[in-house]
Amino acid sequence: MEHQSPFSLRPWPRGDKKPKNIEEFVQRVSAERNGFRNVKEAELVEEIKARAAGGASLDNSQGSPDGDSESDTEAESDKKEKTAIEARDDFLRNLEAAHQSAMLNLDLVSLLLSKETPNQAGTTLSPTLRELVGIGTLGSSKVHQSNITPTREADDLAVGTGWRVIGTNKMVSSVLEAAERLEKEITLETKYWADVLAVSESGWAISSMAGKGLGVRFGFAEAAPMYRDSSIARLIRSEDGSARLDHGQAGRGSQRVRAIIEVDDKIVGRSRLPGSLPDNSRLEDRVLEARNTIFAQELWYEISRESRTLLSLGVQSDGSQVSYNVNPSTKVILRLEDLAEPELSEEDNFYNQMAELTLQGLNLFLMAAHRQNYSKRVQPKHGRNNPPHNLLRPLISRYRFTLDYDKLIGFINSLTDSLHAAGFDSANFTKTQPSLSLQPPSRADADHTLSQAEMLMLNAINVQHFSADVSITPETRIGLRAKAFLSLDATQFKISLPGPQNPLVNLYPSSDTYPNVDEAIHYVRQATTRAVVDRVLELTSEKLVKEDLGWGDAVDGVALVDASDRELTIGTEGTQLVAKTKTQRRAWGVDTSSQENMEEFVLKYFQSKEDIQ
Repeated sequence: MEHQSPFSLRPWPRGDKKPKNIEEFVQRVSAERNGFRNVKEAELVEEIKARAAGGASLDNSQGSPDGDSESDTEAESDKKEKTAIEARDDFLRNLEAAHQSAMLNLDLVSLLLSKETPNQAGTTLSPTLRELVGIGTLGSSKVHQSNITPTREADDLAVGTGWRVIGTNKMVSSVLEAAERLEKEITLETKYWADVLAVSESGWAISSMAGKGLGVRFGFAEAAPMYRDSSIARLIRSEDGSARLDHGQAGRGSQRVRAIIEVDDKIVGRSRLPGSLPDNSRLEDRVLEARNTIFAQELWYEISRESRTLLSLGVQSDGSQVSYNVNPSTKVILRLEDLAEPELSEEDNFYNQMAELTLQGLNLFLMAAHRQNYSKRVQPKHGRNNPPHNLLRPLISRYRFTLDYDKLIGFINSLTDSLHAAGFDSANFTKTQPSLSLQPPSRADADHTLSQAEMLMLNAINVQHFSADVSITPETRIGLRAKAFLSLDATQFKISLPGPQNPLVNLYPSSDTYPNVDEAIHYVRQATTRAVVDRVLELTSEKLVKEDLGWGDAVDGVALVDASDRELTIGTEGTQLVAKTKTQRRAWGVDTSSQENMEEFVLKYFQSKEDIQ
C-alpha cells in the first residue's frame, strides 16, 4: 500500500449541484425557466439527449423566447473562461504559499538538527539560511529530567494493584448485599403469598385490582350497590412480609347492629357485641371481620331506610337509633355501634334472649332479601325500582302475632281451668301451631326454582298461623283459626262451630272473621257463658222439676229466672266464672277455693226461699 502524503494539491471538493430541498428547486426553476409554465416535457427530454450526446444545449439550438440567445451564450462563455483563469491563479497562489510554509518548516527542523547531526541536516538546510545563521546555532535540551524511576514504577504498580483489589472487594460486597436483599425479598414474598393462599383456601375470592395489586372480595353480590362496590380490599405486604388488609371505602372500623330491650323506660336486656380483633389476628379472621362489618352496615342502612315507611306501626328513627314498641310497656331499640373491648358476660335472662333473637331475625331477613335480589336479577324481566327490603315489618308482625297467640292461648287455658273448677270436667282445648312448610308460600313463588332454605325463610316471613279447638261441654265446641297478614300488619281470626249438634249454632252464632284477638276473646267469653248456662239449665231443670226456669241476657252475663222472678246471673270476670244473686256471689277460677260447683250452687239457690218476692 502506497504511503499517502499528508499534503495534497487537490482542490477542495465542491458540493452536489442538485437542489437540497423543494424551496431551492422552485427558485432554480423560476430563475432558469421563468416559472413552471415554460417547462415542457418534450423540451426537457431533448435537452437531456443533447447533453448526453455532448452537443449544444436546448437553449443554444432553439434560442430564448426574447431572440438574444447568441449574446447570452457568448456572455456566458466569457464568464466561464474568466472564472477558470481566476481559479487557476488562485490555485497557484495557494500552492506557492504552501510551498513557502513547507520550506520554512524544513529549514527550522534542519537548523535544529544541525547541532546534533550536522552532516545529515546540512543536506536539507537551505544555502541562504546557512550563510545568514550558520550550522549548529540552534539547539534543544530537556528542561527537567524524567522522574520515572524503578522504585516509583514499583509503587505505581502496587497502587494500581491495590485499587484493583479494592474494586474487586467492592464488587464482591455489592454482590453479597444484593444476594442478602434477594434472600430477604424471597422470605417476605413467601410469607405474603402464604397469607394470600390461606385466605384463598378459606373460601374468599382473590382477584386482581387494576393497578393496585391483589384484592379480596368479602361482601355479597346481591347487596346494595354502595356496599357491593366497597366490599373489596387490597392485600398489602407489610414490612415483616405478612399480608395486610386495606379496607378502602369500608375501613370505618368494626361495627355491629345491637338490639336493646326497654321495659318501662328501663334497659332490661341487650344483645352482645363480640369485641374488636386483636392486632395479631390472622388475615382470614380480619377478612371475616370486614365481611361482618359490611353486612352490619348494610343491615343498618336497610333498617333506617325501611323505618321511614313504617311510621303507621309506631317505628321511630332519629338517625342514631330505630325503635318500635312490642307492647305498651316494652320497646325494642336498634343501634349501629363500634366494636371495642369484649364485654363481660351478662346474665342470660329472657330479655337478653329476646334481643339476640331479634338481631338474628334481622340478619336472616337481610340474607333472604339478598336471595330475592338474586332471583329477580336472573329473571328475564324485572323492574328497575329498588324498594326497601322488609326487615322490620316481618319482625314487628311476628312479635304482634306472638303476643296475640300468647294472649289468646293464655285466656283459653285459664278459662278451661275455671270450667274445671266449676264442675265442667269435659272442658278442654287443643292448640296446633304448624311447623314451617317447605312448600312455596304463593303461586308466584312456585313459578321459580327455590331452594329449601329460601322456601323456609319465605314461609317464616309471610306465613304465620295457628289453630285451637275449645270444648266447653260434650256438645259445645269452638274452633279458632288465626293467621297474620304481612301486608295488613294485623292478625285475623276465624271462628267455627264444629259438631253435628253444637248448641252455639243457635245460641250464639259466630261471624266469618274477627279483626283482632280482643274480638275473638270477647266471642269466646260470651259463647262460653251461654254454653255454661244452657248446660246448667239442662241439668238443674231435671232435678228441680221446674218448667218455669228460663234464661235471658243480662248486663253482666246471662240470667236464670224462674216464675217467682228469682234471678241468678252467670258470667265471666277475667278468666273466672262468676254466679251472682242479690245476696250471694260465687267465683270459680285458678285462685278460688270454692267447694261447690256451679250446678250445686244453682240448685241450692233455686231450692231455697231466698229472694222470693
